[in-house]
Amino acid sequence: MKFYILIALLSGYVLVPDIYHENNLPLSLALFVALLVDFIQGFGKRIHPLDLMGLYAALTYMLAPSLSYYLAEIEWYVGYNVMCIPKEQYLSVAMPGTFMVLVGLNFPFKEINTGQIDYYDQIKEYLKDKTDAGFKLFWIGFAANFLLPFMPGGLGFFMELASQLIYIGGLYLWFSPMEMKKKLPYLIVMLVLPLARTLREGMFGELVFWTVFMAMIMLLKYRVAFWKKLLMAVSGLIFMLFIQSIKYEYRTLTWYTDEAGTETLSYKLNVFQNLWQDRLDNPDMLYGPFVLSNALDRTNQGGLTAMAIRYVPDYEPYAKGETIFLATAASFIPRFLWPNKPTVGGREKMIRFTGFDNGEITSMDIGQLGDAYVNFGTLGGAVFMFIYGLVFAFFFSKIFEIGRANMLSLTLWIPLFYVGVVTMDSSVLASFNHLIKSGMFAYIFFIGYKKFFKSDL
Repeated sequence: MKFYILIALLSGYVLVPDIYHENNLPLSLALFVALLVDFIQGFGKRIHPLDLMGLYAALTYMLAPSLSYYLAEIEWYVGYNVMCIPKEQYLSVAMPGTFMVLVGLNFPFKEINTGQIDYYDQIKEYLKDKTDAGFKLFWIGFAANFLLPFMPGGLGFFMELASQLIYIGGLYLWFSPMEMKKKLPYLIVMLVLPLARTLREGMFGELVFWTVFMAMIMLLKYRVAFWKKLLMAVSGLIFMLFIQSIKYEYRTLTWYTDEAGTETLSYKLNVFQNLWQDRLDNPDMLYGPFVLSNALDRTNQGGLTAMAIRYVPDYEPYAKGETIFLATAASFIPRFLWPNKPTVGGREKMIRFTGFDNGEITSMDIGQLGDAYVNFGTLGGAVFMFIYGLVFAFFFSKIFEIGRANMLSLTLWIPLFYVGVVTMDSSVLASFNHLIKSGMFAYIFFIGYKKFFKSDL
């Protein structure tokens, strides 16, 4: 049903784009709320990373930019990520591109639309004679966490994937029929680890997205009332606002200081606690105009995409698929065979397609919508966004097709495949790189596990 509603919205835009542009804020808000309610309802009923991708696209490409335009008009906005082009010019790219990626993500593949609510019992039955698999995966992931800092760049990504097996092992244990007291310590470590890694590295994405993915799958075990899921969602949004409010200050206090002891986890935990207490003592630091504007800045991917729309093709011609082709090829070819292949991070594209150099340290990118536009223009970019969404929907459907056929536990690996691709503020290169390499890693790991342990996962 959602697919056909999105088709209707897209058709309406094609017929009367001016009405959509004039009412961009209420339309964007309504779309985001509808997708958010659908996403919340999905907890405990289905595994739905595609819904999270669509929600993120609606937020970063439509709602956040529309809010930025509106708040600038009423002179409330005090942020820095301003929209550098007229509203109609931006929306003529963003609206069709967003609608098209949503259509692609919600394409009605049979496997995606098959009910998942019975998955808990099916997975439990599948894992009844594989009770040790969860422990093995957990300890492999645990060891990889300690080896990760010592890995050279070429192996670092695959060791990062191996370190996340601690979560996959936790899911195996969660669905296994063994007594809870035997697996509870492992589950506690699995839930605490994202916070520890966040404090150590100052990168908050893992904490947010892995928490969402784990809840998405673990709640299949229960039938949770909607009001409870809504309460969890509101709590999560408040926590994300808190994270946005402390991110810059936390990194300043833990990254850019030479004081003794700043590298220890206890020091970083103390910094985190102090920042938490500051927000409790002074709520303006959590939801004042400056903080909310800063949160909007970090959410508004449209601000960077608009820079690309302003710059291309007036100062830089359309790439005509060049960066998309390179992104796909770079995902398959190792760096030792292609030393100068594109790197994830976005600096080169920011310079080329916006004329802005964000420096060596700050990571900024024109986003997937920006990639689509600078390669193919407005119409071609929208078509590419549909293909982009369709690729991830197809891959998702194949996971369930393989899982239902002979490897049901493969569905527990969905977070590993999708946790690095749900955002819409990175690039096609980053997304394809993660999806392809995580798929290769899982394939090799399944084969290696069977050969080494003489059993299937």
